Amino acid sequence: MNDLSTAIKETKARLCLDCGKCVVVCPVSRHDPAFNPRIIIQKYLNSSRSGRRDESIWSCFECLMCLEYCNYQVDFPSFITTLRSEDFQNGLKVQCSHSGVLQSVMRMMSANDRVQERLDWLPEDIILT
Repeated sequence: MNDLSTAIKETKARLCLDCGKCVVVCPVSRHDPAFNPRIIIQKYLNSSRSGRRDESIWSCFECLMCLEYCNYQVDFPSFITTLRSEDFQNGLKVQCSHSGVLQSVMRMMSANDRVQERLDWLPEDIILT
């Protein structure tokens, strides 16, 4: 997705009905009530914003919880990715609030040499099937 108008079309942002399901399941919204996916979408649908974007776009974890619960499959994470990309292309430098911690955890957990020890706490006489 190259620009905002394409992103709005491809992510189905116009289908957002302000039901709030995305807000309820969003881990960022739980921690920071000021972060609201549906309000972010509305800001960009209702105005032709240029230049400095909303700083809150950098708080999204892109965990896909909003997409999973959305009745209309509004792809908010892809919408956010496009907004971030446009900011970056316009030379705006913003540090992610999570500093890439999720990506680091994903890399660690998906390493081929990773040995899972989740069940080591169980007594040896328990039969695992």
